[in-house]
Amino acid sequence: LSKSLYSDQMLAVVRETLCNMWDAHVEAGCTDKAAFVNLTDDELTIRDFGNGIPDRLIGPIYGTYGSSTKKHDGQQTGGFGLGCKSPFAYTDHFEVTSWCQGTMTVYNLSKSAAEVQGKPAIIPIVSAPTTETGLQVRIKLVNRHDRTRFELLIRRIVMNGDMNVIFNGTKLDTLPFGKMERNFIIVKHKMIETDQRVL
Repeated sequence: LSKSLYSDQMLAVVRETLCNMWDAHVEAGCTDKAAFVNLTDDELTIRDFGNGIPDRLIGPIYGTYGSSTKKHDGQQTGGFGLGCKSPFAYTDHFEVTSWCQGTMTVYNLSKSAAEVQGKPAIIPIVSAPTTETGLQVRIKLVNRHDRTRFELLIRRIVMNGDMNVIFNGTKLDTLPFGKMERNFIIVKHKMIETDQRVL
């Protein structure tokens, strides 16, 4: 289902995961704090500092299509319970770390896990006490050449989403749509890539 939902799987992964990241900051009232996005040849990591997800909700949120905490919130993107599963459109496994209510837990999410006879699974790997909050999604790149397109997509979505993001240690530029006074923005330098694949 995850693969068939999206005609462009890489775009879906970046768009949905970044939007969930920023929604977490909106919900927690911490949009002044930057989220962190890191990309290497091997993996993409997206870390927010929202409220995190309690252990009792990881299964319903990440394991059930149609389950969402945003159905009645007009300030957030989504609400259909599909976006957080978007990494499955690109890979068979990814990792989620939640810092919530004094506990940090790392989960391995898999389309097919040996521990449950080949069925989809959400398996807790480790838990520890914490004073932090937030959520991190870590996705291994299937192909190291995917890095170039992932980077273009990250920059485009953050820019158009007016998100506060530090990407590989550098604060990304955004188009300040929220500050428009007459429904248009004038930019002083080129901010739109010409690579049509990122649209």
